[in-house]
Amino acid sequence: MTGIRVMVAMLGFAAASASAQEAIVTDRPDSAAVLPKGSTQIETFWEYCRERHGEGHSWLAPNLLVRHGLSDRAELRIEAPGWAWHAGGGAQSGDISIGSKLRLSGEGAETPRALTVFATLPSGSARESQGRSDYGAWLAAERSLGDLSLLINAGASRLYRDGGRSWNGILWLSVGGDLRSGAAWYGELYADFPEGSSWEPVMTWGVSLSSNATTQWDLYAGRGLDGRGPSAFAGIGYSVRFD
Repeated sequence: MTGIRVMVAMLGFAAASASAQEAIVTDRPDSAAVLPKGSTQIETFWEYCRERHGEGHSWLAPNLLVRHGLSDRAELRIEAPGWAWHAGGGAQSGDISIGSKLRLSGEGAETPRALTVFATLPSGSARESQGRSDYGAWLAAERSLGDLSLLINAGASRLYRDGGRSWNGILWLSVGGDLRSGAAWYGELYADFPEGSSWEPVMTWGVSLSSNATTQWDLYAGRGLDGRGPSAFAGIGYSVRFD
């Protein structure tokens, strides 16, 4: 826990020195927004998960996503899933992934669209890493519906599991809106569609809180809906942008 407190303090200090022009837009849930050229954004979260089928519980801390604007239409993305503590076992690290988000629509488009591509690097612990790279892509589209915002993401990934490759479809739908100045809510239905198996849906609800244009806190909770996903999970996130 000491490491978590130190990281929060460091990010808070960094936020105090960051300058702001536009309100921060995070990828929690994933959006069609691309960072401005030269801007860097750090998004992190800490999560508790209660597993099904007698697997106990686990902690994930901290998941870290670093985004950097390469141009007006593209950003670089590096994600480190942090350390996972499973009941009855030690800390395990997951595979790092690297990717890019490309804005497909013009400035001010009524329906912003973006394409995200990624590949993982087999860099994690034996329990968490697959030992081979996964890769995939998804398309994001947003639309305002009065006071609400609708976000749709759809894509596919090619995964290495149990000694072989298989396809996995990805689909998630998000809806959200403002609560008051600096606060917003969202609901998200996320689903994996593993090759040769039934879908695996997960529902998440969350709120975001922001006291200035370059920082944001997130609180969220959810559960799996099909009897195979987590019985419950909850987390807290923090994001900061440097212009």
